[in-house]
Amino acid sequence: MPAHHLPFDAVHPSPYREALARGHARLRFAPALEREFQRDQHRANLAWLRWVLWIGIATYGAFIAIDLLTVPLHASRWTAAIRLFLIVPVLVAALLVSHRPARRPWLTPAVFMAAVVTGCGTVGIVVLTLALGAPVPYEGTLFLPIVIHLLVGLPWRWALVANLVPLGMFLVLVPMVQPDPLVQTYQLSFMVLANIIGACGGYAMEHRARTTFLTAGMLSELAERDGLTGIHNRRSFNEHLQRVWQQAARDGTCVALALIDVDHFKQFNDRHGHADGDAALRGVARAVAGHAKRPLDLASRYGGEEFALVWYQPEAGRLSAMADALRRDIAQLELQGADGPTGTITASVGVALLRPRNAPRHTDLLRAADIALYQAKHGGRDRVVVLSHPDLEQLSFPETASA
Repeated sequence: MPAHHLPFDAVHPSPYREALARGHARLRFAPALEREFQRDQHRANLAWLRWVLWIGIATYGAFIAIDLLTVPLHASRWTAAIRLFLIVPVLVAALLVSHRPARRPWLTPAVFMAAVVTGCGTVGIVVLTLALGAPVPYEGTLFLPIVIHLLVGLPWRWALVANLVPLGMFLVLVPMVQPDPLVQTYQLSFMVLANIIGACGGYAMEHRARTTFLTAGMLSELAERDGLTGIHNRRSFNEHLQRVWQQAARDGTCVALALIDVDHFKQFNDRHGHADGDAALRGVARAVAGHAKRPLDLASRYGGEEFALVWYQPEAGRLSAMADALRRDIAQLELQGADGPTGTITASVGVALLRPRNAPRHTDLLRAADIALYQAKHGGRDRVVVLSHPDLEQLSFPETASA
């Protein structure tokens, strides 16, 4: 595809944009994006979930006292036991899991189990008191689908299953102990209706949460990406270089930085026009991005016709070949302008390789790469210059001896 016809996403495909375009009616993203969404939801819902669990514990604790005061003893001893020894413990267990970061992956299963046990326990109380001739109001069970779907932050499918289990128990057992057909019909109808309302509300909430997540992801990408080329911008590059420099200091390893400058770009732009010049920059950006293959590597537009490429812990012996492969990829770009082929473009590449122990600041690496680029440009252009320790000792980085 000619470079100037490349859409924004051809250089940097956005998983957020793609997911938003496909739609998410099934409430499911691609695996990597789904994991990111679930982590985001855990962080967003954690504090609220803890409040809901505390309220649940307090509510069921209060009903223990209410049962003992208002329900005949032969029934209240059973209802109090179910609340005290079954429902409250699972709520406490879920609350404890939420406070232990190491057990955070178990939080959703723990909340799911708490929801199922709470729902089944509440239905059991209604059925048991009916069978013992001391019925308690069943209306409390109507709140469970609303709470489970809307308040505890479970994924919609988990919440749906957590509600269907006690609903099935209710539909099977209540007709066995409810002697009044009219009351039975109303109870069953209201329970089904409460579950439908809860499920619809929960689905709408999660669908909205997913849309908000994708929109926020796209906005974050736009803040970090160059508008013309789609690769990382200068601000994103500066932040990333500082982070990997700190990481390299902890790991005792090295970082390489390549600065790439398109040769004679002003003349190219003047000859072929800004549209073809922009197309050329997008083509170069695509070539540079193709060489950032590992998680801590990063390709960015440094400014104008200049690009930057961070390599984390590269093999020093292969660095020159890696940079030259990038230079060749840029020279081999097929640029097709509005009036036909625009010829080839070339680039000068300056590369520096440093360890944090040899230079105290990440800006020292940037300065060294800039010196290498200067040498490449003034040595004839369309070439690679690599500087690494001990070649860089002459730069006399301050505080090197103490670092």
